[in-house]
Amino acid sequence: MMSTIFEIRDEDGKTLYSNLPDRYFYDSADLLNRIKVGICPITSKQIRHGVIKSNGNQIYIASYVVATNKMLKPYFEAIDFFIPNLNIITKSSKESVKQDFRRFKHNLITQHALILQELEKSFSLDTNEKGINNQIEFIEKLLIENPRQSAISILKLIKNVNLMKAEFDVYDMLSIKNPSLEFFTHNPHKLTLLVLNPFWFELIEKGIKINILECKGEVYIDYRSISVALSHIFENTSKYICRNSTLNISFTDQVDYIIINFEMVSLKIKPEEKERIFDDNYSGEYAQSIALSGSGLGMNVVRKLTELNKGEISIEIDTDEKFREKVMGIPYEKNIIRMKLPVKKINY
Repeated sequence: MMSTIFEIRDEDGKTLYSNLPDRYFYDSADLLNRIKVGICPITSKQIRHGVIKSNGNQIYIASYVVATNKMLKPYFEAIDFFIPNLNIITKSSKESVKQDFRRFKHNLITQHALILQELEKSFSLDTNEKGINNQIEFIEKLLIENPRQSAISILKLIKNVNLMKAEFDVYDMLSIKNPSLEFFTHNPHKLTLLVLNPFWFELIEKGIKINILECKGEVYIDYRSISVALSHIFENTSKYICRNSTLNISFTDQVDYIIINFEMVSLKIKPEEKERIFDDNYSGEYAQSIALSGSGLGMNVVRKLTELNKGEISIEIDTDEKFREKVMGIPYEKNIIRMKLPVKKINY
């Protein structure tokens, strides 16, 4: 146990900070504005402790080594001095949590609306003349009469359901300090292909030719978090890739890493935006100009999840000037996203 323990509460009695052991208790009223010798309720050792109130905040300190009451006063003064900064940090942290939840809620509502829209378009029960007792037969008829449209809708539903799952996973993993990750070896080709599948039709609809090379190596990662990161990469790809172009996915073997390379002709990224697109809430100028900026979370999430796996993510922009082109006045160029993942356990 630490030689000095303390707790800070705000004017509403909520704990701002505490390193008190579990089951530790003290009598605030008995100790208010005084320092006394007492007995630790956990260790039964002698302690010197007390409570003061300052600007509406309550500070409790207990020390196992302080010899006199006077020696404990500098501890109170030091903590009291830093409380305004602690309040700012706490307020900022709470606002960040609220903001993350608002984004989470907004994204879920968006995906839910897209799912309902697709169901309504292909399997609208409003046109069922025989009513509720004939729902199964009515949907069977729609599937038989419109097999292609039904297949397209199912693929879109799978994609949006996967994106909803990704939202839950991101919120679960990034809203806590030490997320639970399970590391095993996985083949990056198989993993990439599995995540790509729900996006395949959307890319084909845009006239995208997809080339994905083989990879025999394995990476040591948490499957769930990297799947979510790849989902965000493919979601961004499907939005920003140039129509009637090619998406090349290849794998580079290094000694301790395998790099997944996503090479495409996509929306121009200005040099000064190259690192900023990994920032929270940032969208590139051209993404905003065509109203495809989204929440600016995609690549920020990709970086965080990749780093949780001891990996790296980077972007190379305008890698071949022969691929520069404009579509309806909007510039596109060849860009490469590189995801670097370890092949074995890395301890930092």
